[in-house]
Amino acid sequence: MAGGLIVAVIWFLGTRSRAEQQRRHAELTERTERTMSQVRDQLAELNRRTGEVERILKDAE
Repeated sequence: MAGGLIVAVIWFLGTRSRAEQQRRHAELTERTERTMSQVRDQLAELNRRTGEVERILKDAE
């Protein structure tokens, strides 16, 4: 009976640990996606500004 209790405790802790890992993974994935979205937005803005500068320089020639 004590052996069964030990197995149950180990199983419970393992399940809880896995759930915590999955939760942390989901949070990290969400943060990564948010950061990547911000980087994409910044790159799009940089690309737009670079195009403007190129047009200004071309007009100045």
